[in-house]
Amino acid sequence: MNRNSTHEDAVPLGMLIDVRQQARGSTPDYEGKSSNKARKKWRPEWDAVARKAALSGLTAIEIAEYFGCSCKNVQIHLIRRGMRYSGKHDGWVVG
Repeated sequence: MNRNSTHEDAVPLGMLIDVRQQARGSTPDYEGKSSNKARKKWRPEWDAVARKAALSGLTAIEIAEYFGCSCKNVQIHLIRRGMRYSGKHDGWVVG
């Protein structure tokens, strides 16, 4: 037989493995646990970036989507860093 051999030809049909990326919700979190509601835990290196983003006018929801964590998590950490949400300024402010 004079045909080119491919990887699929070399692997028996029953041993083909699906290597597509799984659904977003089933990815493991930082502790290696896997669940449908896996969310990233807050990382200390995100503090400065999240603070700058909040001061530039992004909402907690937008920051949470960027980092892949919950909105409540972002709010808690911004408040712990001395920030508060001001309705008057319609955004996060220091103090």
